[in-house]
Amino acid sequence: FECEIAKKETVLTYEPTSEFKVNKGGNKTFKITSTTEGEFTVTSQVEGTATATPKTSSGADTTITVNGVEIGNTKLDIKFVPTNKNYTEKEETYDIEVAKAAGAAKLKETLGQTGGIIGIKSDNTKTTSPDDEVREYRYSGADAKNYITFNDEKWRIIGIFKDEDGQEHMKIIRNELIKQADFPSKYQAEGTSFSIRYTSSGDYAYWNSTKTGTNYNDWTTAGLMYWLNSKGTDSSDTGYLNKIKSPYQEMIYEAKWNLGNIVYSTDTPVTAYEHERGSKTCSSSCSGGDIWSGNQVTWTGKIALMYPSDMGFSTSESNWTSNMYNWSSTQLNTTWLKEGHTTYEWFLSPSSYSSYAVASWASGGFVDNNGANLNLGVRPVLYLKSDIEVTGGEGTSTTPFTLTS
Repeated sequence: FECEIAKKETVLTYEPTSEFKVNKGGNKTFKITSTTEGEFTVTSQVEGTATATPKTSSGADTTITVNGVEIGNTKLDIKFVPTNKNYTEKEETYDIEVAKAAGAAKLKETLGQTGGIIGIKSDNTKTTSPDDEVREYRYSGADAKNYITFNDEKWRIIGIFKDEDGQEHMKIIRNELIKQADFPSKYQAEGTSFSIRYTSSGDYAYWNSTKTGTNYNDWTTAGLMYWLNSKGTDSSDTGYLNKIKSPYQEMIYEAKWNLGNIVYSTDTPVTAYEHERGSKTCSSSCSGGDIWSGNQVTWTGKIALMYPSDMGFSTSESNWTSNMYNWSSTQLNTTWLKEGHTTYEWFLSPSSYSSYAVASWASGGFVDNNGANLNLGVRPVLYLKSDIEVTGGEGTSTTPFTLTS
């Protein structure tokens, strides 16, 4: 007599089993659990190819790589053929979204290279391992290869930072101070005429010449904030943001900036980073991390200035736990920011010293503070949208990185 022997069902699990994203030119790893060995074949209904590392043993990791694909939704067909024919074949189709590659991917490829980017871990130490968990990525040292073309000018990349949703954004700073001739003498905003340009010689501007809020050192009501972000009503000057050319202006991300006080006389890069993100209100005897009563804890906008910690972490790692007020040319010579640092310049952070004082970077390399209604150098800082890609260049002064939106 004849009888049919039923094949066993393959015990096989794919993870993930729902929709997922694959970066353009990127990969996705599937965790396979099976009772038998076998091989995978993968087809992708997009232009380009999809490949899979053959499964060699039960429970192996299999990496699915999609190359050269177009942006958009598509299908990924995965077929498993068991070596043991007592088990059945299994084929599944997944909906995938082929996502645009993260804009900072090219920068991360330089991790650990000379002049390349570095990771900063949550304990404020440096790493060049791609396997480590990092809080952010930064450029550190005098020879950083972080030049980038923005607004048809030479800018520098401070690093890569996550927003509240976990999206990564490149943070960049203009390589040179804004020239005196580019500042307006006055700028009208919120019914107030703010002095912007210092009338004597020098590439200087007032952080906030007129107190319209509770304190001079509230960035959300500062004359320089209004002018940098083109938030005025002055017909004679449209403000700095409106002077940034297309398509660069459209690349700028409206970010949340922290406005905590720093202690100019004692802060290190590590403690300044913590204090910049403070939120406790104070009215007198303020300390690091406090917020002067009447000032805002954060500000959301497009263009601001660098934090003291941005400067601090741009120096060699050996400086990160030392008092920045005691710094000199020794520390200054270890940062790539030195090139554009030709005079005293403003930071974004208020000072705990008084409600009219703002942190500043002295020409000699140390952190100081000055009255907001005085005049120092200005280098604009901004974040780029998360999908802006670095697509060309080498990060050098002669061959800077280039951007594509």
